[in-house]
Amino acid sequence: MLKTGGLVRRSKRQQGLDVSPLDAANLQKNKKNFLTEGDDYESDRVSEENVDAEDDTEIGGENENGDAISRENQMTEGHSPNGEEWVDDVEVEQPVVPPNTVEVTTSTEEVQTQQSESKKRKTRGPTKMRKVAKNHEDKVEVEFTSLGEHVGSGSVTLSSFVGPLVREHVPVLLDDWRHLDEQTRETLWEEIQGRFNLKESWQKETVFRQMGCLWRTSKSKLVTLVRATKNKSQLQKLKPSNIQSTAAWNAWVKKKTSHAFAEQSERYRQLRKGQIPHTTSRKGMTRLAHDMKKKSSDPSKITRSKVWVAGHTHFDGRPVREEFADTIEQIKSIDSEMDSTSTDNMLDSHVQKLEATQAELLTKLEELRNVVSDLAAKKIQNDDVYAAEFSEVKKGGIRCQLLDWYAQDDVVIGEGEFCSSEPTYMIGRIPLGPNATAVTVKSASVLEASVWRPFQTIVSLGQAVGFKIAWPSDKIILDDDVNSSQPPNTVGSEATDASIGRVQIFDWNTDNDLIAEGVLLSTDPKEFLNHIPLGPNAAIVKVDIVLKADAYLWRPNEEISKMGDAVNQNIAWPIHKIHLATATTPDGSTKKSPLSGSNSSGSSKGGKQKCILLDCNGSGQRVAVGRVSSTDPAEKVHFVPLGLNASKVWVEVSKVDDAQVWRPNSEVAFVSDAVGTTVAWPNDKLVLL
Repeated sequence: MLKTGGLVRRSKRQQGLDVSPLDAANLQKNKKNFLTEGDDYESDRVSEENVDAEDDTEIGGENENGDAISRENQMTEGHSPNGEEWVDDVEVEQPVVPPNTVEVTTSTEEVQTQQSESKKRKTRGPTKMRKVAKNHEDKVEVEFTSLGEHVGSGSVTLSSFVGPLVREHVPVLLDDWRHLDEQTRETLWEEIQGRFNLKESWQKETVFRQMGCLWRTSKSKLVTLVRATKNKSQLQKLKPSNIQSTAAWNAWVKKKTSHAFAEQSERYRQLRKGQIPHTTSRKGMTRLAHDMKKKSSDPSKITRSKVWVAGHTHFDGRPVREEFADTIEQIKSIDSEMDSTSTDNMLDSHVQKLEATQAELLTKLEELRNVVSDLAAKKIQNDDVYAAEFSEVKKGGIRCQLLDWYAQDDVVIGEGEFCSSEPTYMIGRIPLGPNATAVTVKSASVLEASVWRPFQTIVSLGQAVGFKIAWPSDKIILDDDVNSSQPPNTVGSEATDASIGRVQIFDWNTDNDLIAEGVLLSTDPKEFLNHIPLGPNAAIVKVDIVLKADAYLWRPNEEISKMGDAVNQNIAWPIHKIHLATATTPDGSTKKSPLSGSNSSGSSKGGKQKCILLDCNGSGQRVAVGRVSSTDPAEKVHFVPLGLNASKVWVEVSKVDDAQVWRPNSEVAFVSDAVGTTVAWPNDKLVLL
């Protein structure tokens, strides 16, 4: 009998009513359904907490489902846990017992039944997100915070979608998420972009970071099931569908059930005990902070400490665990003190200050870049004009005048200060050499005049003002009337050349002193040699025969300073010290091209030598006047090699505008188009003047 309202309730059998076994079974079934519905809230909460599982190296908990399942089986079969027949109180005639005893017995049985039913009840399981997967056209919008974390309703859908996606494409056999291959990454990102409006690379990094956590969570759950299962057939049922190889699965199971892995798991379990668990379930701290700011009238008051406290306490304010109550209370007190002393969010205030000065910092950065560029340019110039401090200066501080080093007449182009004339004196780590003087340029009357030995950043006299440069000794007039030597006379060469492009190299210090022979390569002032522009009135020569090895070079560098070191090297040399190779003539003849291989009795000079261009079609008509720049077969004219029996000619004057050039192209087809540029011309159609 049961006690109801202070009275003893008699059963139907005691009252003389008919009780059939079918009615008892229905009552038992209704009772079990009532218990099942009563556990919905608790079961949902358990399933939510299972989403945030730990890594497979942090597996915790023991399998405690064995006893509960066996007890439930006994209940289902109609037996009590003690082996007795299970009969409802309305079916069995019971003696009258004291009221308190009946209440205790009934309450204990109900609690046991509820626990058994809650443990056996099947949960929802991992989501499949089939609804999102079917909607290819309607892309879900996802909101992101300033820190790059997604929040809002789209964030919930995205978090639910990437979980089954990564479980499908990435097997648990992968040892490390960072070792995921690029092809799988692209496949995952294409699937996500097909359902969600995500385009930025930083969004991809955020989503993949979350997928890595979800993949480790699912792997941890699977490891827990594997370690709790002892039957081999049941282990095969746990094998995911994306693992095809049974041998690979068995090897993975063996690794996760090994003694070494158990020790590692236990070590990480002990480390996890020192952490305070959160109560946000699958929402996370980011979405929790977003919701708190949306609900608050002043979002700036929602600090990180408030979010942390809310995420580690229950809805009624109780701490997640009693042992962490003191820690949470200390954080609350510190946060309240900060609110009482400061009205602004420290983090937001700092960010606002940074944003306010961003434009100013960008401006200063641009100014610093300009300053660095200027300093770098000055450093290069200082390195180029570096002079050795230990060299003896014979005549320092004497004013001097600089004469044009190429002109035949004495033409003053600038003023400077005499420094030294010792051959060992260094300028830019290069010896000065004989018959040369180091001067500091004070002023320049002809700014565009070419310096004698140009540097990478100094090619004209105007650029050399304030710097120390080398100048020929015979082109300097000192103010104390110390005269330099007279300028040398230019030595002409008889016209003919038995070898195309071959030249004789004379000493730039003396007259008619042949020191080497070589091949003329170029006279283009814009041509670079050793990263230095050639400049006007100079030529690039390849030395192949040396007659005087101790002769100093005109423009020495750090590697070579004498002619003996320049064999098979390209060097710069003054044009008036380069003569075309001569050949004897049996008789006087009319003046023809020295490049054609025929004899000539006229005089001519090599390198930028003036010439007449004859019609290349054989009419003999003079079509233009120009200067020979190069006869090197490897020299290119309009990106085409010059070849044999041809010369590179700079056209100065057009005589017949409609005359065709020898090798027309898209830019130059007639002689009138070639004025001011270079063209290729056959050697037998050139006449040197």
